[in-house]
Amino acid sequence: MVFSREFIQNLPEDEFSAREKRHLERKFFPPPSEPPWQKDLRAGWEENKRWHEILEAPPEHAEREPYRITPAELLRRAEARPPKKTGNTVSSFTGWIYSLYQSRARSSSLEQGKQLERRLAQLDQPKPPKGVWDLLYVGYGPEAQSSKSISSLLVEGKSLWGKPDIVFRERATGRILIVELKWSRATLPSDCWPNVRAQLWAYSKIDDFSDSPEIILACEAWGMGVDGLKPRGWWRWHARRERWEKYHEALFSYFGGETVS
Repeated sequence: MVFSREFIQNLPEDEFSAREKRHLERKFFPPPSEPPWQKDLRAGWEENKRWHEILEAPPEHAEREPYRITPAELLRRAEARPPKKTGNTVSSFTGWIYSLYQSRARSSSLEQGKQLERRLAQLDQPKPPKGVWDLLYVGYGPEAQSSKSISSLLVEGKSLWGKPDIVFRERATGRILIVELKWSRATLPSDCWPNVRAQLWAYSKIDDFSDSPEIILACEAWGMGVDGLKPRGWWRWHARRERWEKYHEALFSYFGGETVS
């Protein structure tokens, strides 16, 4: 029998899933390479679609269930379990929040996520429409810049410091867009994960962005697909909303922090 696409398609269904068959087809019978102009056109269309989703489109995951730990429950746990040790970084703050709802047994999964996020840093991430948004800051990869001061968030009288993944400024308005990239194979909740929300809240307080008329916060979740890392979903918030501010200020106070004007 000749080894062909038809041979792969006729493999026993009880031994090979449809996904495994597609993988074998791509491996042994890859599609012809796209001409450069077609590849560039497709990449540009996909990038514009991503930016439309992050900045304008309504969330596609709005009908999903919210995260299993409610905001009220997280506040209760935060009050009952203050950190044994604090720190002056956004990571120390959000690491403590993570510990309030994930056990140490999940540490291996967390480390795998960190490794894949380092792989994300090696990808070409992301490009806003030319002439509209300027790249302001990069906090990951070989071009990572130094941490940013957050003097309105104090721990033991000292400013918090943080490194957002990517920050853009809109030329026409001065608006700031802060994008955080995360890897996860878990079901995506409708409201993102508590530690990521707190992380972006803290980044919105960075001194260098304080004069911006508006700050948009976004998280883009990635996962493994047949062809490698792929975006899975995203979330968007607007900083400085009263309810958003008061909630995270309360969390930060249980961490041992102080919010100053």
